[in-house]
Amino acid sequence: TRPFPTGRSNEHQTPNNDGFSFQVHHVNAQEQTIVLKRWLRPLEEDKIPPYCTHQVGAAGLVLSDQNELLLIKEWRGPPSNRTKSLQWKLPGGLLDAGESLEEGCRREVMEETGVSCEVESVLTFWHRHGLTFGKSDFYYVCLLKPNGGTDIQID
Repeated sequence: TRPFPTGRSNEHQTPNNDGFSFQVHHVNAQEQTIVLKRWLRPLEEDKIPPYCTHQVGAAGLVLSDQNELLLIKEWRGPPSNRTKSLQWKLPGGLLDAGESLEEGCRREVMEETGVSCEVESVLTFWHRHGLTFGKSDFYYVCLLKPNGGTDIQID
């Protein structure tokens, strides 16, 4: 999907018979944008999600049996000049479509740290507005325990 200003919508041609036509996905009058879409697998179910109003994310507060806390530093900048951020953070990110909170939290921790965990409980969450693409955000922090008494190794 690609938004473009509605004031220039007449500049975008949508051919009808050459196999490259687009469908209107949604219109955002406030931002004056129209988003068009094209599913590229015509023999398969269209899996482009409908226009969403929220995104959902989760972070894992991972505590070992020795009360060690697992934190990460993210890399910033373009691949040619990456540097570690100065701040420490909990591993986490956005859930994939159809993924449960528990699955997404475990996946994010595994992807970012390599530590396999089980979710114990939800600790807190917040709801913010006006983020990426003007969407609202639900973000959960869950308590996780490493599987099999795994010690958290320090790099």
